[in-house]
Amino acid sequence: DFIIYMKNKLYSGKQTISILELLSTYRSVLMGVAILWIMFYHAPTIITNPILQLIKNRGFIGVDIFLFVSGYGLYHALLKKESIQTFYKKRFWRIFPAFFIVVTINYILSPHINFTDYLIELTTLGIWFQRPFYAWYISILVLLYALFPFYMTFFLKKPRLITCITILICFIISFIYIWIRPTSSIYLINRIPIFVTGIFFAYLAKNNAKMTTWKNSVRTSIIFLLLSIILKSLLSRKSG
Repeated sequence: DFIIYMKNKLYSGKQTISILELLSTYRSVLMGVAILWIMFYHAPTIITNPILQLIKNRGFIGVDIFLFVSGYGLYHALLKKESIQTFYKKRFWRIFPAFFIVVTINYILSPHINFTDYLIELTTLGIWFQRPFYAWYISILVLLYALFPFYMTFFLKKPRLITCITILICFIISFIYIWIRPTSSIYLINRIPIFVTGIFFAYLAKNNAKMTTWKNSVRTSIIFLLLSIILKSLLSRKSG
């Protein structure tokens, strides 16, 4: 179905492509691929095939897929024109009940985690203070969800400019962190670019951007993705 859909879109002779429809239809597929990739990345298995080993080593891209889809989806959630209070309330109930249960069970089953670290982990702020943490992805989501409404007030005025400035600032901060003071919070900062890229692609889809605009945006996104991979490689070497 996916291949037939893409053939119809690419060879229909139209100047625009319904990326909104494509991502909306296959969003679950993207998230499923991301989950499998992340699980493969963390699997304690020995891989002898060099291609599979390369794919396994790049499993962190699964997180980037999740964040891209999240940014894409949040842009369209914004179009519902719900209040900021409603926006935060929905995200809170989607994240924290399950997060509280997981963190609490981990605290009970892990004698090396003290009560102070448990409380800090519940706030999702442990990653910023170099405390023991494992749910860093939740820390990323909470930060991005908290900043999203404020970011959009600037983004909607100059979408392309704000996206590029945000990404460049994140990369500059990431390089500074890596070479001067490499800390765990770098995992949050260097994931912001893929999130705002998802927002920008949703904006293009909603406004029926021309194919040439899509091509330029895809090229730019590939460059930023390569920079992000380089940053992660540098961080791994610095940490090692």
